[in-house]
Amino acid sequence: MTTPEVVADAHSTDVMFSKGNWFHEKLEDGLIISYEIVQEYHRAKSAFQEVEVVETKPFGRCLITDRLMQSSLKDEKVYHESLIQPAMFAHPCPKKVFIGGGGGGAPPRRG
Repeated sequence: MTTPEVVADAHSTDVMFSKGNWFHEKLEDGLIISYEIVQEYHRAKSAFQEVEVVETKPFGRCLITDRLMQSSLKDEKVYHESLIQPAMFAHPCPKKVFIGGGGGGAPPRRG
């Protein structure tokens, strides 16, 4: 039995992943998503977690902790709007609010 010859075309993953720097995130068994990294800004590992801040082509600047994307520049507004707006609309006159967490600074901008 002969092994068929594999020819890599321009859309082959072999060719695609050999060019540039890629971050691969396993979402579940059998499903991995990949992001092309344009620039790496920060990488650190503590006793508690591994943190990376990178610039990706599709989402802009991203925060990644323990190899899982947490938020990105392009989707943070949608994420934070869905957290903040329901509480703001539920209150009859929200003038002062308590923000538990919110260390990234986005929730106060959305309120």
